[in-house]
Amino acid sequence: MKSFKFCPIVSKVIIIGLLLAGCANDSEIPPTLPPVESWSIDFSNFETESKSAHIAITPSETTLSSNWAFAALVAGYFRSVMVVTLAVPVYSFQQAVHEPAQYMGDKTWEWSYSTILMNKTYKARLSGQIRKDDVLWEMYLSQEGTGGFPEFRWFYGTSNLEVTQGQWILNQSYQYQEPVLQIDWKKTGAETGTVKYTYIRELNDT
Repeated sequence: MKSFKFCPIVSKVIIIGLLLAGCANDSEIPPTLPPVESWSIDFSNFETESKSAHIAITPSETTLSSNWAFAALVAGYFRSVMVVTLAVPVYSFQQAVHEPAQYMGDKTWEWSYSTILMNKTYKARLSGQIRKDDVLWEMYLSQEGTGGFPEFRWFYGTSNLEVTQGQWILNQSYQYQEPVLQIDWKKTGAETGTVKYTYIRELNDT
């Protein structure tokens, strides 16, 4: 019978190698970005009998004769929110899929890039931190040039590790950095199944 002696030096090399491999695995694969569709309600549902989108709002007083007419009115309001308030953050988020991510440590990845929208240049910094049960997302934006603004956190949110559901919280603007819109989304198969908008701003300023 042959016997083998385990060399302490070799064992240390193996242990160090395993530790390095573990660190490498921790920083090899960034979290999957939530779908861009998680921001958007399909307003065509208000033109058909299909109603996959849900808008969370409670009217205090209304003279509208039908719930559907009121829902259509609210849909028009949120459509304008998408065009005005969401245009820059959503477009900037959409561009992240075309950019490389850099590992920052602590299970956090960062996408850093510039975008141009309506002849204005924005610098975007999107971070995604993998946690135990979800991913924490934070988008920081700044605008260059005249009338621009320094970097601030325009929106943040979470998505589960399977990227099948999540939530966004959108701040009003650089001037008013308070939460204005909550978006809850769920994904069914290859498509976003439901998107719910909830207006959450409590202040009365503009």
